[in-house]
Amino acid sequence: MTAQVPNEIAALHPSPHVQGLVDGLRRRYAASGSRLLMDRSQAQAWCEAAIAAYRDTAGQSAGQRRARVLTEFAARSAIQVSPDELIVGSQAFNPAPRWCPELAKELGSLGYAGTSGHIVHDYRSLLAHGVGGLRARIEAAEKRAGSPAEREIAATFREALDAFSHWIRRHADAAERPALARLAEAAPLTFPEALQLLWFAHVFLHAENPSVAISFGRIDQLLGPFLEADLERGRITLATALDWLIAFFVKCCEGEESQNAVLGGVDVAGRDATNAASYLVLQAMRCARTFQPSLIVRLHPGTPPAFRTAATALAASGEGNPGFMNDAVVIPGLQRLGIPLARARDWSVIGCYEAAPTGDCYPNTVIGGMHLPELLNQTVANSSATTFPAFLDEYLNHVRNHWERDVLPGCVARWNHWAQHAPSPFGSILMQGCVDRLDYLERGAAPYNLAGINILGLGTTVDGLLAIRRQVFEQGKLSLADLRAALADNFPDEALRRSLAGIPDRFGTDAAASNELAARISRTIAGWVVDSPFGPGVRPYPGFFRFLADVHQTGQPSPDGRRRGSLISYGCGPAQGVAESATALLNACTHVAHELAACGNPVLLTLSPEDCRGESGRQRLEALLLSYFAGGGSHLHVNVMRGAELRTAQEKPDEFAELTVRVSGFSARFVKLDRTVQNALIVRSETEER
Repeated sequence: MTAQVPNEIAALHPSPHVQGLVDGLRRRYAASGSRLLMDRSQAQAWCEAAIAAYRDTAGQSAGQRRARVLTEFAARSAIQVSPDELIVGSQAFNPAPRWCPELAKELGSLGYAGTSGHIVHDYRSLLAHGVGGLRARIEAAEKRAGSPAEREIAATFREALDAFSHWIRRHADAAERPALARLAEAAPLTFPEALQLLWFAHVFLHAENPSVAISFGRIDQLLGPFLEADLERGRITLATALDWLIAFFVKCCEGEESQNAVLGGVDVAGRDATNAASYLVLQAMRCARTFQPSLIVRLHPGTPPAFRTAATALAASGEGNPGFMNDAVVIPGLQRLGIPLARARDWSVIGCYEAAPTGDCYPNTVIGGMHLPELLNQTVANSSATTFPAFLDEYLNHVRNHWERDVLPGCVARWNHWAQHAPSPFGSILMQGCVDRLDYLERGAAPYNLAGINILGLGTTVDGLLAIRRQVFEQGKLSLADLRAALADNFPDEALRRSLAGIPDRFGTDAAASNELAARISRTIAGWVVDSPFGPGVRPYPGFFRFLADVHQTGQPSPDGRRRGSLISYGCGPAQGVAESATALLNACTHVAHELAACGNPVLLTLSPEDCRGESGRQRLEALLLSYFAGGGSHLHVNVMRGAELRTAQEKPDEFAELTVRVSGFSARFVKLDRTVQNALIVRSETEER
């Protein structure tokens, strides 16, 4: 890639034809009544295909039954192709069970079970070898099959791959594009073919597991070699490649809200992996302003300055993309789980911000969770401590007991349930290790198996503990019994509530007292999780976040003076309105145990449009980002907005249909979010504008 390529890409714009695809998406989405752009007829067709498959396979194994679902889907699904589309294939049926609850109920009664999604598959092997190459791998493994069970699994793999091939041919016929039919067996030869086969596989994975957060992984590494080969041989121009990418993004806005695509970072040897596709993806998002896919940029000391500039300029524009993650923290965090350095370097983001090796890992990133503020309330309710160190020990012991007695057994039960009832033949084909071992990824056949533990409310908990230390044990302003009564009645005494909420040095002020508490709590709890393997080599790994739980799981008040229903702290950051500056907020967050929390330690920073305007604003954002990562932070994403604008958007949604915000690791149109989430974003923006 020449030094001039980034400048050439930055000057590109979509063709009128592709701009028409983008405009059509906006019209369809604005007219839809849902946050997800879906087609109920497609969802019904998927449910009917699945019901027919499960009726016909009563008494067979779960793997056989789920393979038959793919056969029925490939044969029955309505192939809808518009003449102006570049990329064909639709996932607007997803997640089908949500849209057809009565049919989903019938399907469940027949024994169907799904998984949670949240995975990145081995798209790389598919693009390198094609369907035919995967078929040859299955045939070779089948010859080694030593038991009836292995032969049965091989047969489900063959059936799933045959269904995929047939489904591709149906699209070639419907689109009247004979060239598409070659992708039913052959590996792609060009950048457009690679995008199309990637999309076909992505949709088919959703057909097998209608769910969310089935992500693309390192999309620039997948597509970069095809793009560079086409450019070198004169088969494509950068402008045409941009059109294809934007058409791909338009498709991504159907039926999913959390498909992550990762850019940049290092390769398995530790060298910078940025390529022309890295820049082109950013430019496609800048031009299209779609809400999917969600982009993450991996940064490391060798990231090209031009790429940092392009990524931070896009983030500063206020489109909700990209987020940023730190190779220097994530890679050692994955190594801590026993993942070799080369594989740890090849990491992707699953869903929002959960890191895992690409294409050879079954990550289960939402298999369990803990609610730290609720556990703190339970400790207050039962404590007889007379000193703060004793109380803190009681709290940490309570958290550990909850982890060992409740959370960990629940994770094991969910793992076993998916292994028994929801094996994925097609997903296993597209996962390193499964075909060779003739077993399903849900049964631990991938080389690396993880279990994500989502931990809510670190900042709120630190503030609560600090309030207890100061007002109960140091100053004696109230007793634990007084605090218990106040919590039970949701703080009827406003003066007491204000005194708890107004303690100095809360987390986010960069004060030593709260920083030390955050470090101890996060390192202690994360250490327990990381050191608790179970099952077939499964390594639990924590993240100090819980998807939208800071908005939806706020029922109990907390000792920091937070009333029932008020927002809990987001990610590993502070409670709303605590930090007086972005610098103090980020400095405080560096004290969290990022190196032990590869399942995600997000910080959301809300900045005003004035602070991000122009080159000086972009440089300001980049400086904050680099300083945070140099201090050991792992993840940062930003919203550039004002609360007043969001309130106006609530009142006049038709005038703000394109307003895109970062929610919790994914980007979305603000006016399509439910009112509770909208209000949470307004509160965040009004209390955190920097």
